[in-house]
Amino acid sequence: AAKRFDLERENLLYRGKGYVRERGRRLVDIAVARTQIAVHGFSGNGQAHADGRSTPYILESLAIEHDRIFDKYRPGPYSGDVLLFRAEKQLRGLVAGPALGWNDVIDGHLDVCEIPGHQQNILLEPNVSRLAGELEARLRELQTARTHSERTLSASSV
Repeated sequence: AAKRFDLERENLLYRGKGYVRERGRRLVDIAVARTQIAVHGFSGNGQAHADGRSTPYILESLAIEHDRIFDKYRPGPYSGDVLLFRAEKQLRGLVAGPALGWNDVIDGHLDVCEIPGHQQNILLEPNVSRLAGELEARLRELQTARTHSERTLSASSV
């Protein structure tokens, strides 16, 4: 509850008073969608189709399926290099290392780049501009390194 309260407080600070109405409307939509999903699951074979259903119904159905699959998923090792964008602010009480657990499955180089904000506002201004700037800089570095490598390779073959 403390984590959720902290997250909601942060969202209110970023989005303003309209966020309260938006959040309330979203909670009602979720409750209605979950009720509809339960009724369809109970009355049918558990495979309710989303044809003609509301967006909240579809999103909640996807969230339920996502959670089910996520619980079963066990990542295997990855040998490539990875750039991880991590929200600078983590929810209170969350104990996570800087790599958020990814260092256990990545055999290549892991570069962690912290972006201001938390997971729900990292894609909102002003944080998304910082994220875009970091991504652009990293892509530019890779492009420059690749161009330099190609020039070196071409020069050595002459």
